[in-house]
Amino acid sequence: MEIKTVSCKREGFEIEELYKMWKDGKIIFNTEYQRSEVWLKPKKQKLIDSILRKYDINKIFFRITKDQIYECLDGQQRLRSIFNFMDGNFPTSNKYTPEIGEILFTDLPEKFKWAIRSYRIDAVAILWADDEVTSDIFLRLQEGVPLNSAERLNAMRGEARNLIAKELSQINFLKICGIKEHRFSHRHLCAQMLLLEVHKVSETQFIDCKYRNLQLMYEKYKNRQVPNRAVSDLKKALNYLEKSLGEKYSRFINKKGDIIAIYLLTSYLLKHYSMLNHEKEYKKFIIDFLKNVRNINTKNTKETQSNKYYYTYKMESRTSADSAASMKKRFEILIKKFLEFCPTIKKKDNQRIFDEYQQLVIYERADGICQNCNKKIILDDSEFDHIISHSKGGHTTIENGQLLCIKCNRRKSNK
Repeated sequence: MEIKTVSCKREGFEIEELYKMWKDGKIIFNTEYQRSEVWLKPKKQKLIDSILRKYDINKIFFRITKDQIYECLDGQQRLRSIFNFMDGNFPTSNKYTPEIGEILFTDLPEKFKWAIRSYRIDAVAILWADDEVTSDIFLRLQEGVPLNSAERLNAMRGEARNLIAKELSQINFLKICGIKEHRFSHRHLCAQMLLLEVHKVSETQFIDCKYRNLQLMYEKYKNRQVPNRAVSDLKKALNYLEKSLGEKYSRFINKKGDIIAIYLLTSYLLKHYSMLNHEKEYKKFIIDFLKNVRNINTKNTKETQSNKYYYTYKMESRTSADSAASMKKRFEILIKKFLEFCPTIKKKDNQRIFDEYQQLVIYERADGICQNCNKKIILDDSEFDHIISHSKGGHTTIENGQLLCIKCNRRKSNK
C-alpha cells in the first residue's frame, strides 16, 4: 500500500534574493490563494520593524511551476509588504520603530538597509503539484486560521468552481452592486444563486444555501458541466437587474441577503411573467421596497403592526438569511408586494388559473369578502375568477381578478 506524497524542498532566502527574483518575474502572486484583504500601512510597518529587530517571521510557501516560476501560496502579504517597502512606497513607523522614526528604505542608514537585505526567510517549495493538490495544501496551511465559506469553496477544484470563478462572478451587475468583492464574496453569491437554479427553486421548494449544500454542488459538478438551463437563467436574472437598476441604483442593494431574495424574485418573474418593458417599474419597486424595510423601527410596536410585511422581511434577513425557511418567507413577501405594485403584469402562458401569489394578493385586497354576496370567507374556501372572462380575452392578472365564495363562483359559471 502506498500513500501519495508530494515532492518539496526547504530553502532559506535572503530578502535581497527574493526581491531580485520578484523583479525578474521569477516570483508571482496567485490571487486565488490570497485569503484576506490587502494589509494597511500600519501592519506593513510592523512587519518591517520585526525584520529590523531580527524577530522570526513565519515561513513562506511556494509552488514551483514547470517553468521554474515560484508561485506564492502562503505569505503573499508579507512578501508584498517587504517588496513595497523596498520600492519606497511607505516609510518605517515612528510608533513601531521610534529609534529611526519615519524613513523610506532609500534614506535608511546603510546598516539598516543591510539588515533588511540580508534578513533570511525560511521557505518551503512544492514541486510541480497540480491545482487540486495545491488547493488541499493551501487549506491545510490555513488550519487554525478561520476561513469563511467562500474561501473554502474557492479552494476546491472542478467545473462548477471554474464556471463561478471565471465567468459568473464576472457578470457586470455584481461589479456595480453594493456588495464589495472581499474574500471571494461575489463568488459565494454566485454559488448560492447557481444552487438555487440547479434545484429549480422558482416555485415553492427552497433549499438551504449554506456551505454544506454548496460544497455538495461543487463536488457533483467537479468533472461534469453544470446544466446549461441553470447557467442561462442565472445570467438572464442578473442582466435584467443591471438593465433595470443601472449602476446608480444597483449600489443600493448592499446586503447579501437582499441580493439573494431579489435575485429569487427576478428569476421567478422572468420565468413566469412578461417582464419586457417593465424595467422602470421594477426599479421603482425594488428601491421603494428596500427603503421601506430600512425605515422600519423594529422596536416600535405600532409601526411593526402597520407594516408587518416589511417588519417580517427585516427580521428574517437578520437571522439565518441563507436558510430555506428565511428565503421562502422573504420571497413570498417580495412577490406579494410586487404583484400589488404592478397588478397589470401579464403571465407568459395562457393558463387561466391564478397562481398562489396572485390569489393571496386578491384575497387580501378584498379583505376576505366575497365580491358577489359580501360574505366573509377563509382563504381555503376561496375561489378566484376573472372579472373579464378568459374566453373573452381577459388576462390572468391581479387587476382582472376577483374573490368569490365557492357558491357564487359555481352560480356564475353554471357549474
